[in-house]
Amino acid sequence: MCDLCRDSWQPWIHKQYIELARDFERHAELCECPQCGSLYEVFPEDKAPPKEITKEEGRKRFPGAL
Repeated sequence: MCDLCRDSWQPWIHKQYIELARDFERHAELCECPQCGSLYEVFPEDKAPPKEITKEEGRKRFPGAL
């Protein structure tokens, strides 16, 4: 886990990640950490830290994104 991901509890953190895809129905974004490449499913209006997901999970939740 890199320094940026260690701060994933910060409310501004999703703005630091690279957005790869968006699911408008679920209000979710697939984001990638620019430092270590970890993938996250981000719900921007949620105050909880984003959940790290695997590439396989990312493919299922965001078809065509990876």
